[in-house]
Amino acid sequence: MLALIGQLYDVERKAKDDQLDAAGIKKPCQEQSKPVLAKIEPILDSWSAEVLAKSPIGRAITYALG
Repeated sequence: MLALIGQLYDVERKAKDDQLDAAGIKKPCQEQSKPVLAKIEPILDSWSAEVLAKSPIGRAITYALG
């Protein structure tokens, strides 16, 4: 999971390094983040079944899935 989150940060970092404005950053970030998010979602789904919904990690998972 940490590696996948790192990939999301890499996408944003690259867009910023390319010195794009806010509007220019949005599109490539969304396009490049979707495949990573598609990998993260099933992991969070499986974790959500294993933790208490009202626990801190349960709330974080619910937030991330929203």
